[in-house]
Amino acid sequence: MLTNQKRPLEDDDIGENGPDPLLSLLHISPSDSTSTPTFYQTHFQRIADSLLNDFVLSIKTPTENIYYRLVEIEFYLRDNIHNHDDPFAHGQPMQSTCGQWYFHRRGNSYVGGSFKGFDLTFGRTYPPNVPSPYYNNISPPATALFRGGILIRSISRVQSFSTAHTLSTSSASLVEGPCKCVETIMKHLDCKTMSVKDLVDTHLNSNISAIPTDNGLLTLVKIPPISPETKKPRLTTNPTTSSPPRSPIYSTPRIGLYLRPSHENLSHRITYVTKPYRFLSLPSKILKTRGVLIAGLYQMLLSTSLPRKSDSESDESVLVRLTGMQKALVGKCLVAYKEGKEDGDPVKFVGDKLGSAEVVCKFVGAVDGWIEKRKEEEGIGEEVE
Repeated sequence: MLTNQKRPLEDDDIGENGPDPLLSLLHISPSDSTSTPTFYQTHFQRIADSLLNDFVLSIKTPTENIYYRLVEIEFYLRDNIHNHDDPFAHGQPMQSTCGQWYFHRRGNSYVGGSFKGFDLTFGRTYPPNVPSPYYNNISPPATALFRGGILIRSISRVQSFSTAHTLSTSSASLVEGPCKCVETIMKHLDCKTMSVKDLVDTHLNSNISAIPTDNGLLTLVKIPPISPETKKPRLTTNPTTSSPPRSPIYSTPRIGLYLRPSHENLSHRITYVTKPYRFLSLPSKILKTRGVLIAGLYQMLLSTSLPRKSDSESDESVLVRLTGMQKALVGKCLVAYKEGKEDGDPVKFVGDKLGSAEVVCKFVGAVDGWIEKRKEEEGIGEEVE
């Protein structure tokens, strides 16, 4: 089992039938192509659906086990072999591991204050100078990177493990924001200094594996099937058990990303800045950055991946129903998105911190319009990388 050792995930020992469900879930075999427009989006969707429906975050204190469902996460990946070198990813060496907790760092020091956060890693280590069929017999260079992190943005407490399959819609159960998630863990583990270093080194005993073990204090536990007789999860396999009810998962652009004047290779940044790599299960309860939510759900509507109640349900009505936001605000945001898309010039937003919901939607629309124009100019049928 992984502890604090940087063990890479290997193709031959972690697969669909691997011994641990979390490692099996996080495993992404290398793409057989150097152009992967939808390859990672498909895998991120698969992983997110399971993390938000099938697992609970377990915090083991001296007196009790405390459980939370994940309700909002974001994916970040630097893979410079298969054309997915996300410039917004941390790309820290530790993110070459899989199934471990990466508490955010700046250099060799943990980030503190309101910038605290933690990821679930899903990386791998490329063997240097070893030909592989995945690369058409071309050896990965020594600088090959596959460093991935899933940012835990929001969690929702459940009363007990026996009720973990039921996701609470109460705002009182919700912990929203990466910093607050880390601080919640600190409080449960009695980390009075509120120092990330103290949390990791002392209270977690440097055990940063997310895989359940006897001495693991912060892990992701798979929710067992439900027994029809008791309506509670069962730890044993039984033909009469059934899968827990699943929450629909929604995707949007990630939070807090924008274009800075200091950014180099701006077109590369634009390609990634609004990728729908944020996934959430409670769209009406997540209160921050509502503009990103409206824009993302509208993107889902445009791609027909978001069902309507009926053919006559308007775009505006769908978004009001899912978000619980005022119709007037949703309407203004949709107008802003369409204006931005028609203009198709995200460069206008360089240096803009996107303070309002309408500005966010206009920016997302501008990026979508810019990408569509590049497709047309370059004759590309898939998204531009």
